[in-house]
Amino acid sequence: MLVWEDSYKVAVDSRISFEQFCRGLGFQRFPFSQYSTENELEIREKLFYMPSDYSPIVEAFTNGQSMFIVGNRGSGKTALLYDLESKVSAFTNLLITRLDDFSNLPHPLAIEQYYHTIIAKLTLSLFTRLVVEKDRIKQLNDEQRTLLVYLLQKYYPSVYRAELVKRIESLSLSWASRVTKRGYNFLRDLLNYGLSAAVQFTSDVVRQHFASLPPIPKEFVLRQYFPGIPLEANKDFKDQEVLYDFFNRCLELVKALGFQRFVIVLDKIDEDQRLSNDAETIRDFIAPVLTDNKLLLNERIQHVVSLWIIPFTLLTDRIRSQKLFNARLNWRSNDLVGALNKRMGVFSNGRAPTFDNLFASDVTVGQKQLILDLANRNPRDLWHIMRRLLEAQYEVDATSLVISEKAVKIGLDTFVKEFNYYEYYPPKIVSRADSLDVYSYIRHLLKLSTTEFTRNHFKDVTGISGGSASNYVDQMQRMGLIINSDRDGRNVVYSIVDPKIKYAIQNNISITKAS
Repeated sequence: MLVWEDSYKVAVDSRISFEQFCRGLGFQRFPFSQYSTENELEIREKLFYMPSDYSPIVEAFTNGQSMFIVGNRGSGKTALLYDLESKVSAFTNLLITRLDDFSNLPHPLAIEQYYHTIIAKLTLSLFTRLVVEKDRIKQLNDEQRTLLVYLLQKYYPSVYRAELVKRIESLSLSWASRVTKRGYNFLRDLLNYGLSAAVQFTSDVVRQHFASLPPIPKEFVLRQYFPGIPLEANKDFKDQEVLYDFFNRCLELVKALGFQRFVIVLDKIDEDQRLSNDAETIRDFIAPVLTDNKLLLNERIQHVVSLWIIPFTLLTDRIRSQKLFNARLNWRSNDLVGALNKRMGVFSNGRAPTFDNLFASDVTVGQKQLILDLANRNPRDLWHIMRRLLEAQYEVDATSLVISEKAVKIGLDTFVKEFNYYEYYPPKIVSRADSLDVYSYIRHLLKLSTTEFTRNHFKDVTGISGGSASNYVDQMQRMGLIINSDRDGRNVVYSIVDPKIKYAIQNNISITKAS
């Protein structure tokens, strides 16, 4: 057990700050104030914990399988993706990029627009690699080199062109070339009235490094390079087929440059503000991508898609799940404990107690397991619970070095009452303020005395008429609040899924939006 500093031992309870209380437990910083990987990138590798089911994911990724990584919010999808991407650095023949901002893609989304975005991402990653691996270009034939030049002109973001030129210069250009480039920079400012001039200049400078690339004609015309693309020449082809053909040619270019495959990581799809946290809207937005089997099964590109479980479930009947790897992140109790102990160790430099030693002797094994059960197989929920427990202990007795049974009870009650249930069960965009949402359904479920019920029992307890009661049950089942668990004679028995709602029923706790 940790020893208090002398000054802390004699401190009066009312004079102890919450920060001092946490330091008494061994923490240098409070470990439960951040709930997303993006806010902890500087210590991400230290915090990452490999869950039990991680090995099959790594194997599928290494084998080049496109995959869906699904789970509730806070289940560690983004952290897992970052770890996968870090493993890619060991594979020099892989080209990888990430798409986690979808605001530039229109809604509704057409697959052609997605192709365009991915080609731009591919181009940026490609030239970033070619700056230091220019010998790859020697493997290309004339047609492929022309395509590479076209990608540079058409798809390489203008905002990054100056940085690309700087990188090229710093790596290999001679003193004379640098002097020449300074003159070009001056000319570029003068010629910046037109985009074509800026593109022409940038391309010329880049070609000083990529000497094997052909020049870009000043009178650049798309048809000179891709005579099969114009619709006038291919009236029998659909736009998608034509664009997919070009997209596939870009992937073939990646292969010709010596890369095994192109890897695109899609993350935070549900965080686009335009989608308003609505599962069906998120489903409709990303459906053109996730249901494009020709794209997902293309062996030259590997999609690694992180998606919230609810919109993914709504798409399962339209996805070729048998041909794609699916991984649902479900954290077992021992995984949660392992991740928690690692987190507390990082924020205390190993001084904080482990989960098993953090509680007073009056806290039973069953109560510790209840903490893990209420986390609902979700690390983020466990961080929220631990924050409530520590806050409760601070209020109960700030001089304690452990969390007491009383603090556990208070903390769990507070967590259940104040949890944002919209995180798991979002309202629809078109819903009226007075329409049924998850809190309306929870209010009816809390009238039950048990966590299992039949339709008739639900109708009798809530006072809702037969037809409406059936609609309520169907909606709750569709949301994932309840599941069909068994049959009692002719009656179907339903079970409440969410452990927080079960806890509220068993402990007579009210859950409302206001709380």
